[in-house]
Amino acid sequence: MRTHLLLGALGICAVGGTYQSTIGSAGPGPRVETIAAKTSAAVTPRRDFGHLILQIEGDANAIRVTRITPKESGYNPTSRTSPYQIELLDAGGQVLGSYPLDLSLFDMNPARVGKPLRVQGCEVRDTRVAALANVPYLAKAVSLRILRGDRVFGFLNTASYHRLVAQGEVR
Repeated sequence: MRTHLLLGALGICAVGGTYQSTIGSAGPGPRVETIAAKTSAAVTPRRDFGHLILQIEGDANAIRVTRITPKESGYNPTSRTSPYQIELLDAGGQVLGSYPLDLSLFDMNPARVGKPLRVQGCEVRDTRVAALANVPYLAKAVSLRILRGDRVFGFLNTASYHRLVAQGEVR
């Protein structure tokens, strides 16, 4: 029993020591400056990423990118085909590249949106999309759109694209 109390006390000391080392001996001043420096640095997106991981959410009616995680490693193209595509666009709206978005694990029938899961044997299909997709980082890309054929299911404008790339933790 005393061992558990000792371990708990050591854990509290470790957390307190870590906190103290982050704010320094001069008090909270340096910590505030560090946060401000990180915030201003995050506004300017880096240009040396290998690829981006997009967090995709939505359903058969609309899909949106909710988060972007920049990766240092290079993009590995896939040989998969899909009726859904992610297009990266430049400032003039020209397509820089088109990449497949595999949504085959989801129920993409618009008539079923909001309905219960569809179970067929071992397969479970949900109308709610939550997936990750990889696209290369292209320095000239400023926006993206998700489409099937000619129908646009989602669009990420320039401000949102830059904000999500800047906010993403590089991994």
